[in-house]
Amino acid sequence: MKRTGLGIVLLCVFASASARAAPSVVTANPNPVDVGNVAIGATGTATATLSDNNNDRVDLDVSNTCMGTGSGTFTVSPDNDVNLSNPKEITVTYTPTSRGTRQCRVNVRFHNSSNVFDSFDVRGNGQNPPDISVMTPASFGAVRFNDAAPVHTSSQNVTVTNGGDAALNITDVQIGGANAGDFSISAGGTTATILPGNSRNWTITFNPSAAGNRTATLTFSSNDPNNGTTSVNLAGTGSTAVIGVTDTVSFGTVGTGSSGSQSVDVSNNGTGTKGSLGVTTAAISGGSGWFTFNGCGGGATCTFTPALAIVATPAQVGIKCSPPAGAGLNEMQTATVTFTSDTDDSTPDNTATLMCTAGKSEFTSNMAGVTFGSQLVTTTTNVTTIVVSNKGTLTGSFWLRKTGSAANMAMYTVAAAGGCGTSATSQCTLAPNAMLDVSVTFTPTVEGDVPAGLDIVTAGTFPQVSLVGRGIDRHISVEMAVDFPDTFKNPGDAATLVPVAVKNIGEYPLHVTGLVVSGDPIWGLPTDATTDFSVPGLAQQDVMVKFSPTMAGKVTDGHLVVMSDDRNTSMSTITLTGNGKDRNVQMGPSTIDLGDTGAGVPTRLSEIRPDGLLEIINLDDANDFKIREIKLSGDPVFELENVTGGMDLARSTTSKFDIVFRPPTIGEFQGTLTLFLDQDPEAQTSVPVRGRALFVDAHGAGGCSTTGGGSAGTLLLVFGALGLVVARRRRAAVIAATLAVPALAHAEDPSSNIALTVFDPTPQTSGSTFQLQTTSVGKDGDLVVSLSGSYASNPLVLGTVQGDDSVVRHRTMVSLGGAYAFGGRFEAGAHMPLYLQSGQDLAPGMFGVPPASGAARGDLTLHGKVRLSGGGPFGAALALSVTLPTATDDQFTGTDLPTVRVLGLVETAVGKQLRLRANVGPVLRKKVAFANIEQGSGLSWGAGISFRAMDPMFIDAEIFGDVIPNGYHGEPAMGAMTGATSMLSTVEALGGLRFQITRQISAGLAAGRGVTTGVGTPDLRGVFTFAFTPSATRLAPLHPTRPDAPTDPNKEDSDYDGIVDAKDKCPLKAEDKDKFQDEDGCPELDDDEDGVDDDHDQCRRVAEDKDGFEDGDGCPDEDNDKDGIPDAKDKCVDQPEKINGNADDDGCPDEGDSLVISNPDRLELLDSVQFTGSSVAKSSAEILGQLAATLRARADIVRLRITLHVQPTKEPKRDMALSNKRAEAVKAWLIRWGIAEERLEVRGFGGTKPLVPASQKGAAQINDRVELIILERARAVDLR
Repeated sequence: MKRTGLGIVLLCVFASASARAAPSVVTANPNPVDVGNVAIGATGTATATLSDNNNDRVDLDVSNTCMGTGSGTFTVSPDNDVNLSNPKEITVTYTPTSRGTRQCRVNVRFHNSSNVFDSFDVRGNGQNPPDISVMTPASFGAVRFNDAAPVHTSSQNVTVTNGGDAALNITDVQIGGANAGDFSISAGGTTATILPGNSRNWTITFNPSAAGNRTATLTFSSNDPNNGTTSVNLAGTGSTAVIGVTDTVSFGTVGTGSSGSQSVDVSNNGTGTKGSLGVTTAAISGGSGWFTFNGCGGGATCTFTPALAIVATPAQVGIKCSPPAGAGLNEMQTATVTFTSDTDDSTPDNTATLMCTAGKSEFTSNMAGVTFGSQLVTTTTNVTTIVVSNKGTLTGSFWLRKTGSAANMAMYTVAAAGGCGTSATSQCTLAPNAMLDVSVTFTPTVEGDVPAGLDIVTAGTFPQVSLVGRGIDRHISVEMAVDFPDTFKNPGDAATLVPVAVKNIGEYPLHVTGLVVSGDPIWGLPTDATTDFSVPGLAQQDVMVKFSPTMAGKVTDGHLVVMSDDRNTSMSTITLTGNGKDRNVQMGPSTIDLGDTGAGVPTRLSEIRPDGLLEIINLDDANDFKIREIKLSGDPVFELENVTGGMDLARSTTSKFDIVFRPPTIGEFQGTLTLFLDQDPEAQTSVPVRGRALFVDAHGAGGCSTTGGGSAGTLLLVFGALGLVVARRRRAAVIAATLAVPALAHAEDPSSNIALTVFDPTPQTSGSTFQLQTTSVGKDGDLVVSLSGSYASNPLVLGTVQGDDSVVRHRTMVSLGGAYAFGGRFEAGAHMPLYLQSGQDLAPGMFGVPPASGAARGDLTLHGKVRLSGGGPFGAALALSVTLPTATDDQFTGTDLPTVRVLGLVETAVGKQLRLRANVGPVLRKKVAFANIEQGSGLSWGAGISFRAMDPMFIDAEIFGDVIPNGYHGEPAMGAMTGATSMLSTVEALGGLRFQITRQISAGLAAGRGVTTGVGTPDLRGVFTFAFTPSATRLAPLHPTRPDAPTDPNKEDSDYDGIVDAKDKCPLKAEDKDKFQDEDGCPELDDDEDGVDDDHDQCRRVAEDKDGFEDGDGCPDEDNDKDGIPDAKDKCVDQPEKINGNADDDGCPDEGDSLVISNPDRLELLDSVQFTGSSVAKSSAEILGQLAATLRARADIVRLRITLHVQPTKEPKRDMALSNKRAEAVKAWLIRWGIAEERLEVRGFGGTKPLVPASQKGAAQINDRVELIILERARAVDLR
């Protein structure tokens, strides 16, 4: 292996030595290396490949061995240590400095050797560089800037010449400058090569975009070393061409059938440099064919060949207007001519308006027709004027020609002003715009339409006027006879009205000048009928004719005569026929007998014969009737009362009537009921009515007399009773004697609404009686509630020859009432009686008076009393009572109208136990008749005696009654109708016991009867009374406690007042023992001598202050408004202070809310009292201040309990202690504010009485509270 390797190395060395032995040869390819043409001063290069046969490394250098005419410098690269082991590319560079060819030798040396072993040549040709020369183009001139123009560009050639030896390379051609966009290279491109000595053309096109001078620069980029870029200026002008056409071309008036010509100017309205405006065509639109071009074949379109070229001078285009022969006068046509051009304007003015008016002579009429309407035959219409005008432009002539039938034309008259136009040979001439009036009238000779015509004849078309009229006349037409419907006789306002037609069958209005109806009163015209009227044509007017038959059956015919202006029939007669009929109405029964009744006692048919009432029956099932009157003739004692149906008697209905028989005297009475229906003056039917009246004596069951209530005896009783009073007190007699008795009114119709009783107890606040009133009045504020009961038997009896019958047999009265005292001397009250009564049934047809039955109301009575004097043994007063008509009808419990009773009251005391009383005064009421009595105004009176038998018991006797002058009518004597008239007296007497059960309650029992037989007096009366007076004064005892008898029998005490006569200043008058001057033995009736007797003096030890406020109670009123503030400090003495925390001490009401409310048993606080521990919190000052002010004002609250409650805790003892301390704190606070300690009581309840459970939310605010309980109020003290 080692030997083999060595051999290889040796072989290689040998081979190398063998190769190197050949000479080195360098070959250049190509050779010479030709750089070619290179511009002087420029550099040219060429490449070649070197190879060497021995792979030498060589160095290269250019020798100075050169030849040729040129000069310059060659360089070779690479030139040092060039490795030729492989072919190597070299670069030869030549930079000539002169023109001509130059070839030089390149020496090849071994690297780093100076020996040249080979060479090759390099060659180059020095040339002059390209030399560019550009010819400046001429001006592009003026060019239309509008691309729409036929010629809108201009082109120029630019020549580029190469004056060098080398090719001139044009590398870019650009146009720049201000208006570069207006110029473009249209030929030549942007690159080119120009051989030496050659030229090349570039074509530049100018297309201006705007008017005016346009400039740019054309720049060539080339390889000319001296002029790399060469520029020339480009210049041109943008010109304008804007079409302008005459706006309006007026041909004026052109006669129809002829022509008129005008020219349209087409101008170039461009600005600045004008270009040539090219106009190619024109067209006429509109104008109905009137307009054509003068040239172009005379049509409506024209093509200009050649096109019109307009620069400065306008072109004129001829157009003509040719109105046709049939064109209307002054008919105007307009057309538009439009030119097509290359104008620069986007909205070209390329149109002209053509106007042409047709002219001729033309006649017109202001009316196409004349309508005369309807015209009465043989009369002529007013003139109608037709105005003929020449609306044309030429003078013309015409004549008038009527058309139609000869008969129709004859009814029209036509005439032109001036008399012209009557024929074709006598025409009227009118200049343009002239007018002429033509008069036309119409005179119809027949009825109907009359058509005709009027021609205004002229050459050509002429106006035609239609003439229309109608002849009319008037013609009356009526029926020969008119039959009226059957009508009730004597219908009055319900008379049948039938329209009778008056027709006008003509078309002209018919004038009716009069209407006459014969056959009155059956036939006639209504009162408002019109007898002069017009009937329009072809119309009718109804004439209302009234048919009022006076009998049933066929009536006499009537006639209606109509007078009119009908030329042929001026008077027309119509026959009127009809029948009358009766009303199918009956009245029954055929006879009405009301039987027997008492004179003065009304009776009713319904009561004696309920099924026999007066009936009026309408048997007509189609007609309603009106009951105008049911006339009662004969004796005026009967009267009708409607029951059902009334006065309107509807079809198939019945009206029922009751008859009241009111005989004033005895005897037989007859009458006739006559029925009148509607407005018929004749009676429909009649029914007789009769009745008989017997004497009836109306009286009570008292007394013994059978006459007018025992008038004479009554007077004796009255005067006897009054005499007793007179004997005791003359003053009472004087008062009674001065009372006047009013005159009595005339009696009305008999009625059951009378006052049957004179027993009518009046509630009184002081004293107690049965019927009579006392003179005393309770103290101010006293109130009494009373209940009275009374039973009376037989208070009303009707007696006849057949016997007595009790209309009221049993009567029980209960009266509830009350009274109130005020002002110290006044009293007012009211009471209402209720009755339960029954009576004896009466024989039907006898009296006609139903007996009293069941419950009934009495009259509500309002009463008042004023005390005139008192305080001593004698008293006087006035009493007034007024009854209101609340009583039940026909039950003898009251009157229909109010009754007024005025009484004078007198009273005197005889000792301590006996009192005498008298009441007397007038009674004012309307007179009412019943049976034989007349109850009217009169005199009411009464007298009584009261004896106090024991302290609580009184024995009373009373007699009382009414006296009515001429109120009683006695039985007539034989053959007489009426009896004698005398006084009606009703007198009762009562005796009974009254008991003062307690200070507040009194009761009484009494019995009595009538003293006379006057109406209302019973044969027995029982009375019970009860009165409750809450604030009554306790009665003083009759016998005060006697002192022990004196030890000295010689010492007497006559009046038993405990003061011996020797020391008694009034030994016969017992001392009143009222702790006031009781030692003198005399009774002091007015202790404080203030003018108010002790019986009525509520403050008998303190004198009344006489300040005008409640001066009758005997007490000084130091606080009139009772607000707790004395009048001396009260700024508003008559207005109570409003306790609200706002100035509560000035005595005046103030704005603000009160926090304290007074209830009967407690005071309520609207705000809670706050505490700090057990002390009153400052925040509660206002509410406690109001509480204190309330207590100061309310002196009547004598004792007040302050109770405290607290929220319960688990320590009851602590709760109780806290509530007591708080109650004491409130009390102490009030005492500091001026409340007397004795008025306040405190009590704490701890937490024993919570209002809500302690566990409830907010319970403490509810359970912690103050309650104020009124324990005692002040009350009046009985000082008598």
